[in-house]
Amino acid sequence: MAEGKLYDERYKIALIKGGFKVFEFDKTQGIVMQSNEKWGCCGFDELNGEPEIYIKRGIIHPEDAEEFKRIFDEIKCQSTCLSCIIRLKENMDYVWNRIMLISLSSEDAVIGIVKDISEEKEKEMVFNYQQEEKYRISIKKLYPYCLEMNISKNYFQSKSELFLLNSFFEEGDNMEELLANFAEAQVHPEDQDIFGELFQRNKLIENYFNHRTQFDVEFRLKAQGNQYTWWNCHLLLYSDERGDICGIVFFKDIDEQKQNTLMLQHYAERDLFTGLYNKATTQTQITKVLTQNNDKESIHGIMVLDIDDFKNINDTMGHIAGDIVLKKIATDMKDTFRKSDIIGRTGGDEFMVCMKDILDANNITNKAEELLEKIRSYEFYMENGKEVEISVSIGIALYPQQGNTFQELYQKADRALYHSKRCGKNQYFIYDSILD
Repeated sequence: MAEGKLYDERYKIALIKGGFKVFEFDKTQGIVMQSNEKWGCCGFDELNGEPEIYIKRGIIHPEDAEEFKRIFDEIKCQSTCLSCIIRLKENMDYVWNRIMLISLSSEDAVIGIVKDISEEKEKEMVFNYQQEEKYRISIKKLYPYCLEMNISKNYFQSKSELFLLNSFFEEGDNMEELLANFAEAQVHPEDQDIFGELFQRNKLIENYFNHRTQFDVEFRLKAQGNQYTWWNCHLLLYSDERGDICGIVFFKDIDEQKQNTLMLQHYAERDLFTGLYNKATTQTQITKVLTQNNDKESIHGIMVLDIDDFKNINDTMGHIAGDIVLKKIATDMKDTFRKSDIIGRTGGDEFMVCMKDILDANNITNKAEELLEKIRSYEFYMENGKEVEISVSIGIALYPQQGNTFQELYQKADRALYHSKRCGKNQYFIYDSILD
C-alpha cells in the first residue's frame, strides 16, 4: 500500500513538472481537493468543494457545465479514466482546456489533470473555418444573394442588399429586429411563421450545439407590384475564427420551378373537369381532419350529395348538357361553402363536403338548404324549349356523434342520401340509426 502511494506521489510530481495542472477528487465525499503544495490549477486553486461549485462561481463556461458534471458523476461509478474538453475562466476570459480524471491505486483517490489546449483548439477552429469558407464559396455559385450574420452577437457582418425587395442590412444592424420587420413587410402572411422559426436566434444557437448546421426552406416574398414569388433559402451555421456562432443565408429565386411543381400537384389532386378535389384527395384531406383533431368538443359535418336523375339528363339531352350541369353544381358548391371546407367530386355525379369545426348540426343543414335552393333556381332548357328541373339529394353525418373515421361517416352519410332519394329527392337528411 505504501509503495502504491509513493508511486502516486511520484506520478503527480512528474505531471506538474511536465507542465500539467493537477488536482485531486475524492470519490467518496464527491469533492475536489487541493494538496498542501497548491498545484495552481486555474480556478481549482481557489476552491475546495463539489464540482457544482465551480459551475455556480462561473469558473466553468455555462455551455460546458453538463459535460463537466458528467465526467465527475461517471468516475464515481468505477470508471478508471475519463476526459472532456471544456472552457475554464482565466483572467476574465474563458480558455479551452482538456480535463482528464484518472483513478489511482488508492480506492477512492482520483487525480485530475488539466491541460491548456487553447492553441491547438484555435488551430482547429481556423482549419474548420477555412474548410467551411471553401464550402460557402461553392454554395455562393448556386445562390446569387446572401446575408452574413454573427448570431452570437446578434448583428449583420456585412452590408447586404436583398435583391428586388429594396431591403438593406448594414453592418452592425440588429439581426433579430430587422429580420422580424422584414418578415412582416415582405414575407407572405402564410409563410411568416416558417420564416420566423428559421431565424429564431436562440434556436439557431441551440441547433449549432446539437450539430444541426444546415437548413433549407421555401417561402414567398413580395416582389414588384405587390406580387409574391417563391424563393429557396439555404442557411449554413458555422463557428468563425473567434469562436462566434455565425450564419450565412443564401437566397435563390425558384418561382418558375415552384409554380410548375404546384401545377403538377394541382393536377394530381384535382378533378380536372370541375376543379374540385378528386376522390383520392378528398378522402385524404378529410381523414387528416379527423385524425389530427383530438378536441372532443369539435364537430365536423360530412355531406354526400348526388344529382337527381342525372342519367336521364345525359340520355335525353346529351353528355354536353350533363357536363354543363356538373360544372354548374361545382360552382354553386364553391360559392356556398367556406374556403376552409373540403369539397370534392367523388364519382360521376357524386360530390362530398367536409365542414370543419362547426358549432352544431344547424351550420351544415343551413348550408345544405342554401345549396338546394341555388340548384333549384337553375333554369335549364332543352333544344325544344322545354325546361328541365335540376336538383340534388343530400345525406349528412356528424363527427363524432355518428362516427370517428372516414369510412364510418361516409357510409352513414350515404345511407342518409339514399333515404332522401327514397323520400322524393331534392332534399337533405341527417343520418339516424333507424336507417341501419
